[in-house]
Amino acid sequence: MDDQVNVSIIVPVYNVEKYLEKCLESIINQTLKNLEIICVNDGSTDNSLQILEDYAKKDQRIKIINKKNRGSGAAKNTGMKNASGEYIGFVDSDDWVDLAMFEKLYDRAKSQKSDMVMCPIYIYDNVNQGSEYDLSYFNLDCFNEDFDDAFDYTKTKEFFFKISVTPTNKIYRTKFLHDICAKFPEGLIFEDNPFFYKTFLNARNVSLIRDFLYFYRVNRSNSVMSKADKKYFDVVKIQNISRTIFLSDPKFNEFKVDLLNYQIGSIFNRYEQVSEDYKKEFFELIKTDFHNIKLENYEFEQLNQARKNKYQNVINSSSYREFELLEKIKSLESTYHNDLRIHKQILDKQKQDYEKLLESKEQIISEINSSNSWKLTKPLRNLGKSLKSLR
Repeated sequence: MDDQVNVSIIVPVYNVEKYLEKCLESIINQTLKNLEIICVNDGSTDNSLQILEDYAKKDQRIKIINKKNRGSGAAKNTGMKNASGEYIGFVDSDDWVDLAMFEKLYDRAKSQKSDMVMCPIYIYDNVNQGSEYDLSYFNLDCFNEDFDDAFDYTKTKEFFFKISVTPTNKIYRTKFLHDICAKFPEGLIFEDNPFFYKTFLNARNVSLIRDFLYFYRVNRSNSVMSKADKKYFDVVKIQNISRTIFLSDPKFNEFKVDLLNYQIGSIFNRYEQVSEDYKKEFFELIKTDFHNIKLENYEFEQLNQARKNKYQNVINSSSYREFELLEKIKSLESTYHNDLRIHKQILDKQKQDYEKLLESKEQIISEINSSNSWKLTKPLRNLGKSLKSLR
C-alpha cells in the first residue's frame, strides 16, 4: 500500500493545442512527485494528441486514453475508472495550477482525514490577460475562520449555493468516490453541478486550503461554455438530476426552498444568455419542467420575490412572447415602485430635517426665555414697548 500513487490527476483534453503545454508543465513539475497523470483525449481534431504523446515520452507518469468525443463528463468518468491513486484531482486542459497545489491539498487531506479538500481559484481572463481573485464564488470567502477545521455540508446551509461546484479546485478520496458511486452526467454541459452535490452532501470530512492554487481561464474562444446555443438547454436536465440527488438526502426539506431559488435563477440566467433564435424552444422546455415540479402553494410563498415572479410568469404564459411581456411589465412595476420608494425616502428625509430645524429653533427660543440675561433685561424691554406706544 505504501507504493500507492498519492494523487491521480485527470485531464480531459479536447482541441486545446494552444493551452495544453502550459497545463501539462504545471502538472509534471508539481512538488508532489508521486502522481498519476491521466490525460483523456476526447476525440481532439487539432494537434492536442501529438502534444500529449510528446509529453508522455518525457514523463512516464502520463497515461493517454483516446476515446470518441462525448464531452467533458464522459472524459472525466473515463479518467476516474482508470485512476489508481489514493486521491483524485481534475485539471481542465486550458487551465493551469500552482506547482505546490497537489502537495498542499494532499497534506491537508491526510492530516484531517478528509474525503475532499478545496482551495480558492484565480480567474484568468483570456481577453484582458489578467487574473482576478476577488470573485466571491471562487475565492471561498463564504467560509469564515470557523471552517479552518474539517466540517461537513450541514455547517454550510446559510451559503450552500454560493460554493463553487467546479471539481478542479478540489481533490477527492478515491475510495469515497467509489463508495457513493459518484459520476458526472454524460452528454450534457454544466455537468459539475450534480457531481458536486453528490460528493459534498455525502462527504463526512471536508477541508480547506486558503491559498489560491488553481488558475481558471475564462473568455477562451471555441470553449463549449462560450457558445450560448441549444447546449444551454442542458441546464434544465442538470437541475433535475441535481434535484434527485437532494431528494435522497434526509435533510432535503431544510434546503428545498434555497434549492428552488437557486435552480430557477440558474435556469433563467442561461435563458437570458441564449440568442432570440432559441428562446421559444427554451421557454417551452422550462414551462414543461415547472409544471412537472408541481410547486405547492406554501413552497411558492417561501420563494424570494424575483423567483416568484419568474415562476408565476412562466406558469401564466402561453408563449415565450407573453412571458417576456409579463417580465417587462413586472420590471416596469418594480422600477415604478422603486422610484416611489426613493421619492418617499427623500421626502421623509426632508421632513426629518425640517422637524430637526424647527425643534432646534424652539430649543434656542426656550433657552433664551429661561436665561438670566433675558429676565434681567425684561424691564428695559417693557419700557421700550411703553415708549413705542407713546409715539
